[in-house]
Amino acid sequence: MYARFFEAVVSRVAVTTALWQSIGFAHEVLSTDSVSILGLTIDYGPFRFADEFDENMLPNSSDDERRYSYSRQPAVMEENLHHLLHALSTLMIPEEYREAKSALGNFRAIYGQEYMQAFRRKIGLSTVETTVDDEVLISELLSIMSDQRADFTATFGQLSVVSLRALLKVNKSINLKAVPWALQQLAQHVHFSSWLVHYAQHLKQAGVSDSERRSVMQLANPCCVLRNCMAQQVIDSAETDDFSIIHLLQSVLSKPFEKQTVAELMGYSGRLPLWSKTITVSCSSQDLYKYFVAGSMVM
Repeated sequence: MYARFFEAVVSRVAVTTALWQSIGFAHEVLSTDSVSILGLTIDYGPFRFADEFDENMLPNSSDDERRYSYSRQPAVMEENLHHLLHALSTLMIPEEYREAKSALGNFRAIYGQEYMQAFRRKIGLSTVETTVDDEVLISELLSIMSDQRADFTATFGQLSVVSLRALLKVNKSINLKAVPWALQQLAQHVHFSSWLVHYAQHLKQAGVSDSERRSVMQLANPCCVLRNCMAQQVIDSAETDDFSIIHLLQSVLSKPFEKQTVAELMGYSGRLPLWSKTITVSCSSQDLYKYFVAGSMVM
């Protein structure tokens, strides 16, 4: 009984962690008491979505050891599961413990599979069989994004709405204005054009049409996520007893995969303001941020 329970927890945590990575999200407070057996987490505070993608992104200014960076989340979650297994071991007979330990050993495989499936959806490949080339495409794109410090959400979102034909016409010096701002930044990378050619060839070989590609991508890539600067605007307004922005933002974020006029007017899908780069978040930010994330800010 306990072994099957633990196996279910391992699977849930692996799926959650893979989905975090696929949307460029770093939780930053992944101590054992912040992780639920439901595969969920609590204690949101110094979190961040990757406005400028960096696999070593570290939202928490007080994390001197860089323990909870974006790239280390899978390892930390696996470690937390190890502690859970240790706590449960006193309730298990030897055979159950061996089964549970085996389940923990499967964490990386489950995580890896979920990670690949999530990113395959993000580039429009979920309807075809997985190939080794998929992993290469995803890895190369993330490397380019990291080099360019590209906006994670905007990059995938804009790739999902621009036709492949239009993308292939763009290089770092020609037709840049034909694509949205995040892709203009990506197009200036020396390898982006060759990546696009590789991508187009792979889609053709897989028999994925451009309309199908974009349809799959738009279901997998949010148009809007909760950025720290957006949360800061809510906090600033709330401190003057103006709660209109929180209600507006909560409405927008309840439909993150839909393009919404109000979100466009508020600039939620545009370039981030320069002042957003000065925002510093630490564990002391939790009391303000957690209310917003939970949708229950005290008024």
